[in-house]
Amino acid sequence: MQRIILFCCFVFIANLSYAQKTWDLQGCIDYAKERNLSLQRNQIAIQNAEITDRVNRLQFTPNVSASLDGGLQFGRTIDRTTNEFGTSALGFGSLGLSAGLPLYTGGRIKNTIEQGKVNLELAKADAATTANDIGLNIAVTYLSILLAEEEANNARTRLALSKEQLLRTNKLIEAGSLPENDRLDILAQIARDEQNVIQTENNTTLNYLNLKQLLELEDDTDFQISRPAVVLPTDDIDKYDLNTLYEQALQRQPQVEASELRIKSSAYNIEIAKAANRPSVNVFGSVNSNYSTLAKDFEAIQFETVLQESPVFINNAPATLGILSPQQVGEVPDKAFGNQVLDNFGQSLGLSVSVPIYSQGRNDANIEQAKLGVLDAQLQAKQVQQQLRRDIQQYLANARASKQTLRASEQAYEASKAAFENTEKRFEFGAANNLEYTTARNTLDQAETDLIRAKYQYVFDCKVLDFYIGKPLNLN
Repeated sequence: MQRIILFCCFVFIANLSYAQKTWDLQGCIDYAKERNLSLQRNQIAIQNAEITDRVNRLQFTPNVSASLDGGLQFGRTIDRTTNEFGTSALGFGSLGLSAGLPLYTGGRIKNTIEQGKVNLELAKADAATTANDIGLNIAVTYLSILLAEEEANNARTRLALSKEQLLRTNKLIEAGSLPENDRLDILAQIARDEQNVIQTENNTTLNYLNLKQLLELEDDTDFQISRPAVVLPTDDIDKYDLNTLYEQALQRQPQVEASELRIKSSAYNIEIAKAANRPSVNVFGSVNSNYSTLAKDFEAIQFETVLQESPVFINNAPATLGILSPQQVGEVPDKAFGNQVLDNFGQSLGLSVSVPIYSQGRNDANIEQAKLGVLDAQLQAKQVQQQLRRDIQQYLANARASKQTLRASEQAYEASKAAFENTEKRFEFGAANNLEYTTARNTLDQAETDLIRAKYQYVFDCKVLDFYIGKPLNLN
């Protein structure tokens, strides 16, 4: 009983420690890469490409097969062991081993092997592209949670300040310094603050739900992310050059590599299609043997010497002549299976040459389609590069704009903070009314909210640019 209680306590403590675990950004990304269904499908595609590559490499090895058959023949048929026609029912059997080896296939096998290698690298590049997309989506959602949590904390702080203001207002009303109606303004402000708290907490919950979905977690999973110190980028974004960023991204983004590999793979299709118009040479060989139930072993017949007497006349006098002659004893025995296999053993070795003459235009059509495939892959690669350049250009412009927005937000916040502090002092001495105080505080709250959003937007835009040039996703 004590052991059961101790075990239950251990399980409870383990579950509690798991529930209290916080997830950092890298932990979320690693977890998603292990369980994301799209990435699992990419891994299957890689395994399929590996199998195809392995099979392609074995095409230059011999193709060996064995055969074994048996049955009954009725009516007028050919005995396989004698090649003679007969009408007796017989049982037959045959066994054989054949092999073939391609000597020349017009380059089809060679190009198929090379294409298989490229397709394997292509599958890996596609998997890396999916992993990058997942990592970027998780980073965006992670930052959204941090922003939502900070806004929710500020909303709760503002609600607490409004309640403190209500207490001060009540004291001033009791002292006769403020009219009774000022309490209503504060109560309305508290209601708005409570509404804002609910809204920001709902935003936090929804962003957590989005992150759980990206991680393939259940909705009821106890899940909490860590809150790292979000550090503003120190690099001067205004000194970033679009062409330099673009060239770096071309070297590091897997979707660019994948598009180039698709061109190479498509080019091999042309050579594979051309091989159908070239001769092919194969060497082949086989060994085989036959068995028949009618086969007899004449070498195993047994004979005995018999004296045969015949009447003759010698000098016109009757006499008896005795002659010793061999005579078969019993029936001719059936030939044993093993002996038949050895006696009927045959071999063949040959060389075959196939020369295509007319294929109803299929081979030429396949070549033309393969060329179109290369052209389509080239256009897709250009689209990928154009989209990459547009994305970098857009995020660079966004980062520069968000930097300016951040500066303006900082100035607006400092000005609003100074104005609120002045109004708050005046309000405490009765020199400012409740409307002026509420207006100044609302202006400060809005400036603080704008500053928080500007900070996170600037961090996000800079992190995306870092991501495109191959830097790891982190918030430090």
